[in-house]
Amino acid sequence: MNNTTTVVMLLDNPLISDSRVEKEAVSFINSGFNVIVYCVSDKNLPSEETRNGIAIKRILSTFFQKPFGKNYNEELKLFANKILQVSFDILHCHDYLLIPLAALIKQKEPGIFLTYDSHEYLIGWPYYKEIPSLVNRLKGYLVWRRMLQNEKNASKSINALLTSSTAISSALKKRFKLPFAGISVRNIPEFKKLDPTISLRETLKISNNRKLLVHSGSVYMPLKFIEQLIRLINNSINLSLVFIGNRSIHGDLKEEYREAQHIYFIDYQPNLLLDQLASCDAGILYTRSKSYKAHQLGSSNKLMEYGLAGLPTIGTDQPAHQELKEQFHHIELFYENNITSFKSATNRMIDLLPEKKKNAEGIKHSLSWKNEFRPVIELYKKVADRMAEA
Repeated sequence: MNNTTTVVMLLDNPLISDSRVEKEAVSFINSGFNVIVYCVSDKNLPSEETRNGIAIKRILSTFFQKPFGKNYNEELKLFANKILQVSFDILHCHDYLLIPLAALIKQKEPGIFLTYDSHEYLIGWPYYKEIPSLVNRLKGYLVWRRMLQNEKNASKSINALLTSSTAISSALKKRFKLPFAGISVRNIPEFKKLDPTISLRETLKISNNRKLLVHSGSVYMPLKFIEQLIRLINNSINLSLVFIGNRSIHGDLKEEYREAQHIYFIDYQPNLLLDQLASCDAGILYTRSKSYKAHQLGSSNKLMEYGLAGLPTIGTDQPAHQELKEQFHHIELFYENNITSFKSATNRMIDLLPEKKKNAEGIKHSLSWKNEFRPVIELYKKVADRMAEA
């Protein structure tokens, strides 16, 4: 491989912290590539810096958030020309907001190899539905439709597709009518040696007679289901539940259920998360698979975090969970928004807990970011070799 091959990444945030993006960039650097990330400017951050070998250039405005904006096309051309001032071989676009910019760069320099790294399954994520105001919801719908059209138009220019699950890869291949298959790259955390001295059970003073369930991260459960879940734990003789999070709903639930029995809330601490998860008995993974196709076909960070912590999982019935269940036999599935189904899955988990824990332990020895991302590294090395020979 030509060790001077440069990968330019496009990113729709200021790269304060973005674990997937940074893991990918560092993986490229460790494989001999140069990496430049062009991202959004931020008055509180330097316009240029180097982090872990990644050259970060914060030059982009947020024009891409308003595809109907009067200056949208002008800024598209402006930033395409700015980025093309640098010589590079591979353009790696993170997510849908910047894929029109990537396609324009490719149009100006057809020899560039363009990868679309689709973090979200946009057509399966009609986010506008959550906007409270009817007028703003209508505007949101129109913006969503325009972004979908921009994404589909830009897909004609891409040479490779990365997604977070095999199901999304298949769906986007069909939607974009691609002549090649997508590469599934699940967001597997970097493995760390777990600290056995960190125990949520001890911290929260939970009796050994009670099995400790944990829900980590964003809460997608409907309020009625949350009420039913709290009641189930309250009435149980052998279950406790801890929520780990930092979103506003986490604080709201903590306030509302401060008197609930055997329910706990702790703040998210990224450096401690895997250790804390590993000290629990089973994780809860609830997604809105009925409401959002993106959830149904996706693979959540939570699924990978639970796995790397060796934690058996009670998860909604959907492809990514089914795949991992068939591979490791550590997951019990339940139907979304069905507390009876959840209770049955929990009972099955508790009945088979020693076996499920043993199965889950095998995950951290089988899954790794390095292995997950290897197909992308191999692809880029082949591209680099071809370009070196040209």
